[in-house]
Amino acid sequence: APKHIDPSIPWLGVPWRAGKKLDERIFEPRPDLLRIYAMNYESYAASDRGFDSAKRFAASGAIAAAADESQRLKTDDSKVTDRAIGNREDWVMRCIGSGEPTPLGIQDYYSQFCFLDPKIIGCWTFEGFKSMFCRMGGYENTKVIGYHNQEYLHEKMAPYVHVGEPDIKARQIFEVSRFNLSDRCRQAYDQLKEELLLDLSQYDESSGIYRLRSELAKATKLREIACGRITDRDGKVHQIDTERLGLLMTLLDIRPTKKAVIWSCFKEDHRMQLEAIGSGRAAIINGDTPKSQRREIVQEFLDKTSKLQYLIGSTGALGTGWNLQGSAWLNLYYCSDNNAGNLWQSWKRLYRLGVDQDVLNIDIVARNTVDVGTLNSNR
Repeated sequence: APKHIDPSIPWLGVPWRAGKKLDERIFEPRPDLLRIYAMNYESYAASDRGFDSAKRFAASGAIAAAADESQRLKTDDSKVTDRAIGNREDWVMRCIGSGEPTPLGIQDYYSQFCFLDPKIIGCWTFEGFKSMFCRMGGYENTKVIGYHNQEYLHEKMAPYVHVGEPDIKARQIFEVSRFNLSDRCRQAYDQLKEELLLDLSQYDESSGIYRLRSELAKATKLREIACGRITDRDGKVHQIDTERLGLLMTLLDIRPTKKAVIWSCFKEDHRMQLEAIGSGRAAIINGDTPKSQRREIVQEFLDKTSKLQYLIGSTGALGTGWNLQGSAWLNLYYCSDNNAGNLWQSWKRLYRLGVDQDVLNIDIVARNTVDVGTLNSNR
């Protein structure tokens, strides 16, 4: 707000913080004061106190709600979506904003525009939206395999959409660092791959989605083997090699950067990276990191005088909502999954307004593995 509000406009900004006392002035109607109340989706959806305070703010004469990172309004009837859509009439004006509004496809527009106004597109149910704009297929016709009537959809949306690019002088640079699996790792990988291909060639639709889940689990194990280890049925991790970790440490040694963000989709990778780098120089933010600690870790990372040099994280926990620009100019993708939306969001943690130096993104890829398909698909 201080960067974008004209100095002639008096304003008051208050963030919701669970367990903290609120500045009660935010609920007092004043025509001469712009009041801004900031809250994340989790507090609005999962905390009754947070939700009640948002309702109280709306009732005090506030007229607008802005939903940032609006791709999080999912179409699967999540609590966030239910509350946002079910209480949209609290706000006379509504707007949404996102750098990646449709990570899965145009079906992601439904809930976002339903929050604005269902009349814009003319669909009041998700099933109606899919029948109008999506071609369905796959098991029991539940998978979106294509689209139709897209011109009509964009024509309906056009009067309400503004697309702009941030005025960033720096560039995003993409590089790939490749390595070969060790002989032992390659043998385990090829054996599991052969089993998976054999299973898929004999796939019977009558066995349903449970069989498909089994094959997806094997595909995940292929990715894990490409990281140099395998987890048995008892949950015990067996390390096969450390080729990928060795390449990561080499890249950290040769890159002339004081700070970097290291991304991986496996928690075991996070543990190994922290152990190899040292807890004094690195910290982890993933699903196991308490939310109360995440902000402290990020603030320490942003402090250019701190000894915390590397931020290790998953794109799910760290890839959205954090401003890391100016602290680092290197993203290292140790192991990526097929969630392109999370990946694109993670690019923007360093490359956003305020960055004054080119940002380098390096993908670590094992040759002739699922890494190659993931890299091509996400790009």
